[in-house]
Amino acid sequence: MANRSTPTSPTHTGWHLDGPNSRLSFYYQGTRVGHIDANGLTVVTDLDQSDSGSVTQATDKGTGVTLNNRAGVITTNNAALAAAAEVTFTVTNSTVAIGDVVACSVRSGGTSGEYLAHTSAVAAGSFDITLANMSGSSASDAVLINFVVLGVQ
Repeated sequence: MANRSTPTSPTHTGWHLDGPNSRLSFYYQGTRVGHIDANGLTVVTDLDQSDSGSVTQATDKGTGVTLNNRAGVITTNNAALAAAAEVTFTVTNSTVAIGDVVACSVRSGGTSGEYLAHTSAVAAGSFDITLANMSGSSASDAVLINFVVLGVQ
C-alpha cells in the first residue's frame, strides 16, 4: 500500500497507512474521520456542522429518540436510574447502516464517572445506547451523550 496523506478520491472510504505521520487513518467519503498512532485512537471532531444535531428524550431514560444526523448530542430525561442499574434506548437514525460503527460518550450530567454510555447494538436505520449508573445510589440527572456514526463499507 502506498503512503499518502490524502484520500485516493473524494469518495474514498476505508483505511490508509500514512507513513510520514506514523499513523493509520480512516476515511469516510473522502473525509478523514480519525486515526490510530502512538498516542492511541483519535476521532476527528471537525465534522460538517450541518450533519450534527441534538434531541431530548420525552418521558424517561428508556424512551427512544429520532435524530437523522451523523453526529449529535442526546439529552436523556432526568428520571431516576437506580444504583448499578442500566437502561437501553433506541436511536432511530436514517444515516446508520448495518456495518457502521457508532461511538458514544457521556458529555455531562451528574458527577464525573457517575454514568457510563456505550453503543450496545447497530442495525440499518438505528442503534441502541445503554446507559449505566455507576454510582452507589439512585441518580436523577439529564445526561448528555455525544455520538458519531463512522461509516464502514
